Amino acid sequence: MSGDHVNRPVHGTAGGAAYVALPPTAVDATASGPTLLMIAWPGFDPPRTAAALAAAVPMTGVPVWRAYLDLPGRSPGGLGSGAILETEAIEAYGRAVEQAAAALPAAVAELRRGLALPDGPVALAGFSAGGAAALLAIAPGQVAVSAV
Repeated sequence: MSGDHVNRPVHGTAGGAAYVALPPTAVDATASGPTLLMIAWPGFDPPRTAAALAAAVPMTGVPVWRAYLDLPGRSPGGLGSGAILETEAIEAYGRAVEQAAAALPAAVAELRRGLALPDGPVALAGFSAGGAAALLAIAPGQVAVSAV
């Protein structure tokens, strides 16, 4: 990730997960605190990839880098029809959530290096399984988090 990436999306891998990072876009706002990075995970239902979540919910107007990380593993498909109650689906859900949360410290470190961001707290967000990953990621306290 070398070169000038200040005004365009950046794609790569962090913490073992593919990501797309969108640069700060707020034209009338600047970051007012130490949080310069937000990390978001998709769910098992659409949008179920980092790129799809970035396209669906770009969070334009947020004056920080927004990095969308893929969940680990493979989605067993949509969960809306009660598929979550099937053993394979619930086990895949649990694995994805636990692995995403565990990989957060490495992902944050790699994103900071790649995007040339200083240390500081991050904001976390997620949809469905991604929301569960965000909540689980704050429990160990390994990464300073300013908002979830």
